[in-house]
Amino acid sequence: MRAIDVHVHPGLAEDLAAGGDAMADAMRIFRQPGHAKTADALAAEYRALDAMAVLLGWPGVPNEFIAGLVARHPDRFIGFGCVNPADGARAVDRCAALGLRGLKFHPVAQRFSPDDPALRPIYEACVRHKLVVLFHTGHTALGAGVRGGRGLRLKFARPIHLDDVAAEFPDLDIVAAHGGWPWTDELLSVALHKSNVWLDLSGWPPTRLPEALVRHANGALADRVLFGSDHPFLRPAEWLADFERAAFTPEARPKIVLENAKRLFGL
Repeated sequence: MRAIDVHVHPGLAEDLAAGGDAMADAMRIFRQPGHAKTADALAAEYRALDAMAVLLGWPGVPNEFIAGLVARHPDRFIGFGCVNPADGARAVDRCAALGLRGLKFHPVAQRFSPDDPALRPIYEACVRHKLVVLFHTGHTALGAGVRGGRGLRLKFARPIHLDDVAAEFPDLDIVAAHGGWPWTDELLSVALHKSNVWLDLSGWPPTRLPEALVRHANGALADRVLFGSDHPFLRPAEWLADFERAAFTPEARPKIVLENAKRLFGL
């Protein structure tokens, strides 16, 4: 296997529709046409790359839908569910029963702070089921360029909110997505301090990543940095081609695209 893409929105009709106007904003910012593809076409795209895709759930998309995609193409897909923070531990139990391997949270879209004590039962359930949690961090294209940003608040995506979670739940593996810009240094500090925090590089062409993020991916964080494309906003084939031109060391490259994710998921 060449790679594992840990940040994939399926881009099918169901999740594009569930995203509504905010998803349309993101497709506009990334200059993508927003054409829905089929599950078979998505699997074929990753099969052609000799890669696997971690499919991320989204508010309004049933977790059963994501689990069904994995069941259809288990050689290509790993599934993450999405739960409403108010749903509690039972929602996590249902995700685990479906065979999903983690949960995706978008604090801006879901309007919560990750360090809210009310989420403790959810994190406890994730530890119990050995589920990975992935959080959007930093700026978002959702609502971007619209007056008032559709009411979405960026403060919930500050990486420092993950610090309390990582401290209180040391057995919980936390993936912080997108490099946390404009709070990249804040995210790097959290990851350097808490070894249960991982970083994915999704949402950026690799040659445009913040210099500090690349430097730490080549150094102290080389064993906890992950390839993520942010499909359909960025295409995995284009991301991997750009990665070949980016300033990563020969030692870090195989860890980022494959080896770290294999350890994270026990593959």
